[in-house]
Amino acid sequence: MTVQKVLTLISNAGGVGKTTLALNLAYIASQKGKSVVIIDLDNNLSLNDFTGLKQAPYEESIERIFHEDFDGQWNLTSIFDSDGKVSIVRGSDRFEPVLWANQKRREYILRKQLKKYPLDCDLVIFDNRGGFDLIIDNGLAAATHILIPARVGAKINTIPR
Repeated sequence: MTVQKVLTLISNAGGVGKTTLALNLAYIASQKGKSVVIIDLDNNLSLNDFTGLKQAPYEESIERIFHEDFDGQWNLTSIFDSDGKVSIVRGSDRFEPVLWANQKRREYILRKQLKKYPLDCDLVIFDNRGGFDLIIDNGLAAATHILIPARVGAKINTIPR
């Protein structure tokens, strides 16, 4: 049995292409016969914008996975007309760690849920929001691989005269 790969995309800023990269990696993997689940950990909901999906209700969003009542129902939404090869767990704009910040081992909630209720796929991709916080900590703790996209471009400084 092959070990499932779990990739987290992180950056200290938004707008560096994490969501674009997640979707492109998922698409390429699906073209090679791999099944992929993208988990949207970004409350900016860029993944919804890119795929044309509406915001998920609580019971179908990432929010539910971080609560003690999670029963292993990941509520996957298939994208790319990929016969289920690429699916996403939709994000939530209400998703904030303040709701579960007092739990013990709170950095490992996502890792625990993936271990207890494994996804049936070859690759899991976490699409994180920009910055570093408890949500990103969860993605890092559950990941087997980390990719850090960097903003490329000239930085223009003006020198006061």
